[in-house]
Amino acid sequence: MRDLEVEVREITTIQVEHCVTVRHDDFEYLGRPYKSLSSVARQITGTKWNGWVFFGLKNSVGK
Repeated sequence: MRDLEVEVREITTIQVEHCVTVRHDDFEYLGRPYKSLSSVARQITGTKWNGWVFFGLKNSVGK
């Protein structure tokens, strides 16, 4: 079975572009697998984030 690869969204922080690939069972960032967007956001920022909010895929105000 081939992984389905779809780009989530690219964001820029301090002139650095971060690209995350959505795969069938996980996410890929910098060639490493991650189980959630939150874990990718934590890797980028060093702090806990809701991954959907961090990547602008969900409004941060309880919707």
